[in-house]
Amino acid sequence: MNFAVSYCYAYSKIDRECVDLTEREYLILKVVCAEKEGVSFSSIKRQTSFHQEVLSRALKRLLIYGVIERSEGRYLCPS
Repeated sequence: MNFAVSYCYAYSKIDRECVDLTEREYLILKVVCAEKEGVSFSSIKRQTSFHQEVLSRALKRLLIYGVIERSEGRYLCPS
């Protein structure tokens, strides 16, 4: 069974952007946003049990969508 969720976030009070996330992307987003200081690739891998290549591709998509950010080797929710 496929799972998708629309995730919407605001750039400002006026601008709003929505993207459709897969179940994997949504789980990764929850892991990343649970940590205020950001989370490393290895920590996400450990918490999700995703294969390294699967996780890498999903993180790249989330970065392209602008749903998460990367700074100093850590993945973060945009502030």
